[in-house]
Amino acid sequence: MARYPVPAGTVRIEFMEKGSRFIATAGPAGSVEEAMAFINAIKAEFHDATHNVWAYVVGFGPTSQYACHNDGEPGGTAGPPALSVLQNAGLGDVVVVITRYFGGVKLGTGGLVRAYSRAARMAVDALPRTERVDQVRLCVRVPYRWYEAVQRQAQAFQASVVQTEHEAEVLFHLLVPEDRSEEFRSALREVTAGEAVFI
Repeated sequence: MARYPVPAGTVRIEFMEKGSRFIATAGPAGSVEEAMAFINAIKAEFHDATHNVWAYVVGFGPTSQYACHNDGEPGGTAGPPALSVLQNAGLGDVVVVITRYFGGVKLGTGGLVRAYSRAARMAVDALPRTERVDQVRLCVRVPYRWYEAVQRQAQAFQASVVQTEHEAEVLFHLLVPEDRSEEFRSALREVTAGEAVFI
């Protein structure tokens, strides 16, 4: 998957349910390590909470990695409902931690599922979104007269120039959106009259 929506930042929402305080914190996680670091940071912040339930989805679609944890809540009532919300949100690279401070009234199995689902849904709905674009690295050598043309094409294709080496010719090191890399190669060959050499 070359492009997919991901969180652009972190959000926190809070509500009360029959005396229990629920705090959901959601944010981006580009790897399992990042997800676990996020989870551990929230657990440390709310170390005195009754539960810190979590779920994450790293990647997008059928190849994504995912996990969840009930953190002491009855099996299937907390982590799995939160994970289900994440998996149906149309987002990748996302993590949520739902903190609960028990308020003295038991919610029951159905009540817990509804509360944790609600917490995850509210957090996900509040997340700012951006797009993750997988990129490929390309190196292209051109005569100096095509320097500006390569710069213009890079801008047109949302590619970034990582480095340029100035020798007998100019060597560009570029990061190009993966789903546009072939089109970018063709465009460069065309504007440089075939003098662009990819190495």
